[in-house]
Amino acid sequence: MGKRTPKLPAASAVRERVTLSDRDWQRIESAYGQKLSPEARKDIHEKTQQFVDRAEFERNAEPVSDARDRINAIIGAAGSLRSALDGGDRDADVHARTLIKNHLRKEGDAVKKRRMKKDDSLRKISGDLGLLIFASQDALRELDDAKDQGFSKGEAWDRWIVRLTSIAEKHCLPWRVRKDSDKQSDRQSPFVEFVWALQQFVPDAHRQKHSRGAVAVAIVAARRRNRVG
Repeated sequence: MGKRTPKLPAASAVRERVTLSDRDWQRIESAYGQKLSPEARKDIHEKTQQFVDRAEFERNAEPVSDARDRINAIIGAAGSLRSALDGGDRDADVHARTLIKNHLRKEGDAVKKRRMKKDDSLRKISGDLGLLIFASQDALRELDDAKDQGFSKGEAWDRWIVRLTSIAEKHCLPWRVRKDSDKQSDRQSPFVEFVWALQQFVPDAHRQKHSRGAVAVAIVAARRRNRVG
């Protein structure tokens, strides 16, 4: 498996609602071979909606490298502007700064709000740019320290399986998966059939699209990663 690309811990997404009619529940119960109480249905629907919500964020989360590139661009631009403000002692350099200061003073109220001294406006801006550079460098370090805190591909599905397992245990429903679950067979463990049927009601992008046997393997792997079962 290739190295995982670190993702940001925040993302934008449009919520997709999971709707299940009584007929849909009957299809799920038929696949599971179990009657689900109203409470069990409520728990399952709630955790399935949470799964879809997180999976949408997971899918849309941008890589950490994009934020790092933006911060580096800000550092570079701030450094260049600071050099332009502070550098040069020729008459042309001094005259250019003097002209800019004169026009800054004409801003009147805006200048007063920022409490700039008459002859120190450019130096104040330069000092603020220095603070911006330091803050940006700290932001880069924070990104590097938070490598494993963003969204991770497949994590939402794993959490969903763990929560569905807990619901099944809570309501005394079958939750185990046979050890031969990786083999193609006419009938998988009831829990596998349950997950297979339930995921037909979530957006296509978030389904495990392989065989029931592959879904069984994925369930076992999700539980192992989360030390369940």
